[in-house]
Amino acid sequence: MADQKKDHNTMEQKHPNPGHVPDHQTHNVKEMKEEAKDAKIEIAMEKKAEEKKAEHATPVKQVHTEHVAKETNINDEKRETAAKKTEGKIKAKKEDKAATSPTPNKPAKKKGVKATWIKKEKTKKTKESKKIQSTLESKWKPVFWGRFGKKNLRSRNNPKFDKWRKPRGEDMQQKRDDGAVVAVGYRGPKAIRFIHPSGFKEVMVYSKKDLDLIKPTQAGRFAAGLGRRKRIDLIKYANEKKVYILN
Repeated sequence: MADQKKDHNTMEQKHPNPGHVPDHQTHNVKEMKEEAKDAKIEIAMEKKAEEKKAEHATPVKQVHTEHVAKETNINDEKRETAAKKTEGKIKAKKEDKAATSPTPNKPAKKKGVKATWIKKEKTKKTKESKKIQSTLESKWKPVFWGRFGKKNLRSRNNPKFDKWRKPRGEDMQQKRDDGAVVAVGYRGPKAIRFIHPSGFKEVMVYSKKDLDLIKPTQAGRFAAGLGRRKRIDLIKYANEKKVYILN
């Protein structure tokens, strides 16, 4: 116990001032304080610079927006005044025309309405036309009706092959089995010539006068140049007259 008391006394002799700080430690503390001060000063400087920028920037933006608003208002006013002037000029011109024109103002034209289509009525065929139609159907045709396409598939039911043509070319050789060659003398009978397959003789129609001249053995065919409205009027007239129409 006596040894411990001695050691304690020696420690108190070595450090007579317990609150004393060494020189190297004080130097470090001073440096840290100076650095903190510098950092605070820098932060304050940056804040001041930002505030100055904001002060300089805001008035410029406000001035620009105010200037743009003024320009737009001026342009709108100019447009309104120009529109009023043009309206006044147009009204003045119309009044001058109305005062100078001796004839009264004509009513406004109505827009054209599309004419409604009318169906053709079925007309009964006469006995003569029926006879002619039957003779047309039973008309004789030569055997040979063209050497084209596949010979096995050709049939007269197809209008493409229901033709009588003279074979032309070196490779087109006609034999006896193919039938007669096209030549003069194979003309059809007089009763069937220039007659439509329906059994009527065709007559071109341009107006109502042509419909009046059509006979019961004849049928009308409207010209291609007729318009929709005129064609509808002619169909009505043909239905009243009971004239057969082909197209």
